Amino acid sequence: MRKLFVLCSMLLLLSACQKEDNPMPPPQPETGTEAVLKFFKEINAVPRPSKHEDKIRDYLSAFAAERNLLCINDNGNIIIYKDATAGMEDAPSVCLQSHMDMVCVAAEGYEIDFLTQGIEQEVDGDVIHSKGYKTSLGADDGIGVATVLALLDNKTIAHGPLECLFTWDEETGFGGAIALTPGIIKSPYLFNIDWEQGGEMCIGTSGGLCVDITLNTSPQVAPSTYVAYQLEVNRLTGGHSGVDITEGHANAIVLLARFLSEQDHVLLADYTGGKAANAIAANVSATVLVPQADKEAFENAYNTYMAEMKKHHSTKDPDMYYGIQPLDRPATCLDVAQSKTIIEGLAKAPQDVIEWSWEVNGAFETSDNVGWVAIQDGVFTAKYLIRGFHEPNIADAAGMIETAWNVGTSGAESRRFGSFSAWSPELTTPVLIYAQAAYQKTFDKPIVLRKIGAGLELSEFARTYPDLQCLSFGPTIHNPHSVIECVEIPSVEETWQFLIALIQDIKNLSK
Repeated sequence: MRKLFVLCSMLLLLSACQKEDNPMPPPQPETGTEAVLKFFKEINAVPRPSKHEDKIRDYLSAFAAERNLLCINDNGNIIIYKDATAGMEDAPSVCLQSHMDMVCVAAEGYEIDFLTQGIEQEVDGDVIHSKGYKTSLGADDGIGVATVLALLDNKTIAHGPLECLFTWDEETGFGGAIALTPGIIKSPYLFNIDWEQGGEMCIGTSGGLCVDITLNTSPQVAPSTYVAYQLEVNRLTGGHSGVDITEGHANAIVLLARFLSEQDHVLLADYTGGKAANAIAANVSATVLVPQADKEAFENAYNTYMAEMKKHHSTKDPDMYYGIQPLDRPATCLDVAQSKTIIEGLAKAPQDVIEWSWEVNGAFETSDNVGWVAIQDGVFTAKYLIRGFHEPNIADAAGMIETAWNVGTSGAESRRFGSFSAWSPELTTPVLIYAQAAYQKTFDKPIVLRKIGAGLELSEFARTYPDLQCLSFGPTIHNPHSVIECVEIPSVEETWQFLIALIQDIKNLSK
């Protein structure tokens, strides 16, 4: 027994000596991506629907307090400040901006209270999505917020003064950006981390103008020598009138009008289509009357024309459907003049890209979309949304619409409203030149420049701060605002590396 005790003691002593000679390695610090994803998971646990950002405000305030960082609430926006690291005191200050809110969408039949419950997420290979694809993920723009927090939390990365702005209500109207106190941003540069394609930098967002065309209708008794048809065009691809307008998707409202404009003696009883001015119309239906004598020719012309259009648009609109159905003649219809005004107005007004960008391949300079038409309470209305990067071009497009409708002489009236500003900086601004060089140096390839027909909060900042130099970038997010939303993890790493390259060499950038 004594020998056994001595042997055990020697083994324990030997083990202790070995532990002292080979101590356990200290835990390794998180990589940038690990830190970003850690904060993203924490953020997703916090409910944050648009206009209900109180809980995420509290989270950000607590984050700042735990790190002794100055934090203020400016009309609902949170701003966290961090001093420059040693040796970077003379570097220019940079504002890092992202938005707190998210679009909350749940799968059909899945019950969740987005005001009280956060988002459950899971990693699937190289992407993150909501658990079971039951909700939207909130990577737009939770991943941007997380990227900024990872930098604020880091103690080793060299940087100049930082002011980190987290806005509210970006998704439903730029409420936070509009409410921001003028002059509160002191930095000469602003980096918006709300772009959704890695390897790209957004260098412009469109402004726009809404135009409503209205016509007070005067129905007449439908002539007994006419026959009626229900015409349909639907199942087109549609899409966002800013982001997808360059893709060549057909607009159902215009497609049908252009056919009718080539026919003689057509009377309208109804013309309804689309969903909203900012959506390319995927469907339309019309009740039309044609002379009995033209019945066979009209049917043949319709089927021939639509078959050609179906073939022509087969790549972009593969599911296009068209139909023609005889109807009992309605009691009333519009007269020849009003029918012609509506048909020719819809057929001749500009649709899709009016002018392509002279700076960025594949982008438009000015575009137009008619997204909704209907006759309600005796008034025909067509809703247009013009987008563009220069205000004079937008005004010219509005004039083109009004000319097509013969506003002032045909009985049609026009209302211009809902103007919003473009963000369209010169490509020669120092910050854009600096960012392109930094990306090339970091990744040994050029960054892709994009202009888009949708909006970013930068348009509001540009209005309030005309001298503020801005750019936008971020990781690749697929299908934002949907239950299949996901973010690519490798692009999160790329975004982090790009941000650090920009921040560490900021001394090389000057006004």
